[in-house]
Amino acid sequence: MNSSLHCASAFFAILACPVLSAPPPLLPDKMGAVSIPAQEWPLKPGPREIAVHIRYPAAGAKLEGVRPTTGLMLSLHNWGGTASGGSADVGVLANQYNVIAIGVDYLQSGAQASIKDPEPYDFGYLQALDALRALHFVFDGLKQRGIAFDSTRIFTTGGSGGGNVSLMANKLAPRTFTAVIDMCGMKKLNDDVALNMPGGSTLDARYVRDPQHPFYLAPDAQELRFIGNPAHLAVMKQLGCTAKIFTVHGADDATCSFADVQEYAANMQASGLDFTFVPVTKDKLDGKVFTSSEHALGNRTLIVDQVAGETLKTLHRAGRTDFERKEDIRYATTNGAWIISYAKGYPEGRFEAAPGKPAPPMKPAPVAIKAAGGVNVFYTGHSFAGAPANWLGIVAQQANIAGYENLGRQALGASRVIDHWKLAVARNQAKDALAKDNVDVLTLSPNMQMPDEGIDLFVDFALQHNPNIRILVQGSWMTWDGLGKDGIKNAERDTRPVSEIRDRTMKHMDEIRAQLHATNKRIGREVCTLIPVGTAVVRLRELIAEGKLPGFERPSQLFVDDIGHNHAVISHVQTYMYYAAVFHRDPQTLRGLGNNGWSKQDGVPEPELTPLLQRLAWETMLAEPLSGVKGARP
Repeated sequence: MNSSLHCASAFFAILACPVLSAPPPLLPDKMGAVSIPAQEWPLKPGPREIAVHIRYPAAGAKLEGVRPTTGLMLSLHNWGGTASGGSADVGVLANQYNVIAIGVDYLQSGAQASIKDPEPYDFGYLQALDALRALHFVFDGLKQRGIAFDSTRIFTTGGSGGGNVSLMANKLAPRTFTAVIDMCGMKKLNDDVALNMPGGSTLDARYVRDPQHPFYLAPDAQELRFIGNPAHLAVMKQLGCTAKIFTVHGADDATCSFADVQEYAANMQASGLDFTFVPVTKDKLDGKVFTSSEHALGNRTLIVDQVAGETLKTLHRAGRTDFERKEDIRYATTNGAWIISYAKGYPEGRFEAAPGKPAPPMKPAPVAIKAAGGVNVFYTGHSFAGAPANWLGIVAQQANIAGYENLGRQALGASRVIDHWKLAVARNQAKDALAKDNVDVLTLSPNMQMPDEGIDLFVDFALQHNPNIRILVQGSWMTWDGLGKDGIKNAERDTRPVSEIRDRTMKHMDEIRAQLHATNKRIGREVCTLIPVGTAVVRLRELIAEGKLPGFERPSQLFVDDIGHNHAVISHVQTYMYYAAVFHRDPQTLRGLGNNGWSKQDGVPEPELTPLLQRLAWETMLAEPLSGVKGARP
């Protein structure tokens, strides 16, 4: 692997300098929340704090209810949640199992920071360090006050993102936990989730492939975040991890890929660690504890009790915690090693490059400066517009186009353009990039709701900083086939006539054209052009109906869920259309994207598929009167 990848600034979400703003407060006398210092997040340098939500056992939920037999238990929220939302109820845990139950507002808690903001989702590293800091705060606070408790009874549980953070906390503190109960947590930061590529998940962690981009995800970061990494499991075993680990996961989960879960489970079982896998299939649904074989699972408080209740009541861990040992934990990766230091009792994480490997910088790189004759592109949009930011650089290299720069991508799920415009200035990377007078092409992606006033606002702002800027507006395919939220199941696409979706798509394209024509007329030139990806997707469905799309027999194969998140075949057409729009070149001259985005289950694309998709992309752009593409260039 190319060691230069390690120079990238994308370690912002993984590296961190310990910054403490003030001594932590004392434990509260009764249940409540306190703020404690946390490790710095390099993307937003400076002191950082996290909220720790504490629930004591016994009547009154007061500190005086803690007994020598009382243990500690984290209950960690889901992706987008706070405190213990989406996990087991802390009141029930505290009283039923005689523990101090702890929720944590770890890094990127809440929907704004974890879903709507542009920064990539941490995916368990700093988040687990935050959870461990919170646990140490309670652990050390009890000792400082001379209150006896049972340090051999330390547990963690969480649902979805909280399951991921629980598993990562056990990885980063392998001699601390007595038991771990993971409920449908993410097990692996694969390319599907990291780069918003088609695959087995609807999640988007908002990373990019470009090593020079501040949101780049380095291979070492992915290696650490794979809970089932065999080499790291061996380290845990060697260190003496004895935690009893339970993973409960829906067999039909489309949010956290069950294929990743199966890979993780196989590696866990081979590792020799104490691991229990509970796949939830439809035949296990009882209407009370388990109500779904998908991501929701059921009542997550009752799930903890049914799966691990006896363990929580009776199991004790032998030996000292990592807090008490004050040693380093080391996980080797391709270009170095991750070090979790407990020298101060609480954990601090860092990356150490291997000899001869350059250490990554601590802060994001500045926006790239355009090469002579090059094209600087900044991307914005929702999840239907993610692939070109990742793949346009690949085809630009194939065409020997010098100077193409991906300046970044601002991603907001299900967003309109106005949502990007209204994003707070401190987090608005699109406005920041435009203000540097260095953007040649800005991409916008409205959703189904038109007109979108954000388009005109961005156009006017962009022209202030570059009078020659081009605005490329993606016309997407229809969410739920244009039938409204939950209006169609994916399998139903196989029986609906193509004419229905064609008519709705054409109406939507006309709505976008009407706004862009008006904007261009107001400006006095064709500043806005249209990339009609939705039109191309309709043609793909027509080709399937005609039996002419190699490797595809049903329209549902083009999508991975009901809303319409797409298979890689759509992303390929989309990228070729962006290539034509950005460079005004015919994509039929390219080698192509090959099997990029294809999963193992998909197999290998048919050889004749790539030229067909390239021809479809080019012909769709030529047929679109507002595409700005007039003819082929060499």
